[in-house]
Amino acid sequence: MHVSLVVSDLRRARTFYEGVLGFVPIKRPADLSFPGVWYFLGSQELHLIEARDTNVNPLQHVAIEITDVRAAKAVLQAHHIHCVAELKADAGGVHSVYCYDPDGNRLELCQPIGFGGMASRGDR
Repeated sequence: MHVSLVVSDLRRARTFYEGVLGFVPIKRPADLSFPGVWYFLGSQELHLIEARDTNVNPLQHVAIEITDVRAAKAVLQAHHIHCVAELKADAGGVHSVYCYDPDGNRLELCQPIGFGGMASRGDR
């Protein structure tokens, strides 16, 4: 399974996803007719696709599970990336910060609180 995001400048996007978020690129098929880069996100993948039309619904977002939301927020701030929202949950929820990548794709960086991870939630 994977999520694809459209970006207008692949080099700029890679600087953000690799340099700020620490993602490591993985091999993608060589016969694809469009530029892009792929990353593992646990058992899932994130595919960045370079294209001209990057219009995005402002509520659309990708949630990425992380281990330390406070550390992630500090890294974002160190790179002058504004956190547009922060949600703090009680045990059994998630603590999340939201930001935008350079193309306006909304990201939710979320840390599970009180359980072993997103896949272990009882509501799935």
